[in-house]
Amino acid sequence: ESVALTGSLRPKQVVDVSSRIAGRLTKMLVDTGYPVAQGALIAVIEDDEIRQQLERSKAALAVVDAQIAQRQAELGNAKIELERRTQLVESGVLSRNELDTLQMRYAVSQSQLELARAQRRQSEAEERELTIRQGQTRITSPIAGTVARRHVTIGAMVSSANPIVTVVSNSPMIVDAQVAERDVTRIRRGLMVDVT
Repeated sequence: ESVALTGSLRPKQVVDVSSRIAGRLTKMLVDTGYPVAQGALIAVIEDDEIRQQLERSKAALAVVDAQIAQRQAELGNAKIELERRTQLVESGVLSRNELDTLQMRYAVSQSQLELARAQRRQSEAEERELTIRQGQTRITSPIAGTVARRHVTIGAMVSSANPIVTVVSNSPMIVDAQVAERDVTRIRRGLMVDVT
């Protein structure tokens, strides 16, 4: 015994894919009707400015590394000088005032080295942030499915507020159908269904 129903078929998942950052769309790799895998590249946003900022960040890291090397050398020199002068003060050849000055110089060298190391950590954090932003210029599909609609064209300004494409999952699909009251008792969970 069968029951004929009229209804509509719809995807279980519908995702409007948008950019996490604002920018100009430079590449569009899909169009309406294209199948996409989860994680597949859909579009690319211009990243010239971010690439330039990354280069500047790498240069800043190189400068900080040079400062760290310089500060380490200064600290090593201050330590050697302090040790030599400490022996001379203990033997009574030099005054305590000169030793105090050297101890201050050593402490300043230590703090300058710590400052340079902190600047390196800050520069590394900035570089990581820029790398994340550069990755966000590559728009990927969060689900496997089919591109149901393309909302923009190459050259358009995009942002998180405007979808680039709409992707729908192909499986599973949901059937919405109305059942006549007289047929409700003949339908139950687990029955085979033919969809045409």
